[in-house]
Amino acid sequence: MHVQQKPLPGARTPTGTSKASPTSRAWGLIAKYAAWTVALVLGISIPLVVLGERFDLIIRDWMAAPESSLAVAAIGIALLVADLLLAIPSALVIALMGGLIGGAAATIAGTIGLSLACVWGFMLGRSFGRDFSSADDREQKEFSTATGLLKQYGLLALVVARPVPILAEISVIAAAALGMSAAPVLITTTLANLGIAALYAFVGATAEGWLGIALVFAAATTLPALALLTMHFIRQRKRD
Repeated sequence: MHVQQKPLPGARTPTGTSKASPTSRAWGLIAKYAAWTVALVLGISIPLVVLGERFDLIIRDWMAAPESSLAVAAIGIALLVADLLLAIPSALVIALMGGLIGGAAATIAGTIGLSLACVWGFMLGRSFGRDFSSADDREQKEFSTATGLLKQYGLLALVVARPVPILAEISVIAAAALGMSAAPVLITTTLANLGIAALYAFVGATAEGWLGIALVFAAATTLPALALLTMHFIRQRKRD
């Protein structure tokens, strides 16, 4: 995320630099998201393959200590807050917490992490205001999309955007930049975060083995897909 700055009087424009194409930036974002996903999956899969049932026993013994659950929740919350600026797959983070500390605890931790990210995003949007911009064409396009949806549908746009990577974060920043009141925005996103966190957390809590990992991936991809379809339907109705 960046803020556009006007050049100082008499300042020279740098030469010899080339701007990456929107396509290359898009692939860079996809690669970053994929890298986080692969890292999380390998972190689960490799010990499971190498240690087998012993891994399950080790995890159970470690999680028996109350401080272990708090550590998992704290790390999960930190990752979810960092997702505002980093392409971290929040669905997998919450699902992993669900498998380690249970569905209810992971729902609470997931809601806190996602909602703190919304507060941070709203503060960024309020601070930068309408000068908010991005050097990344893809993010700028997402910002324009979020702004258009917010102007047309208000708080409903925030709910629909919550499961969608990148757009979820940018929509909160855009809401602040548009001057929307903090209380309605943050209450709406918190309630939406609660539902999303509960879904991913309980999928993770009930997941077992490779089938469980497949269910987590299915949930992590299906919900954003449904949200995108909903936005497409909304746009089609607007055009008609």
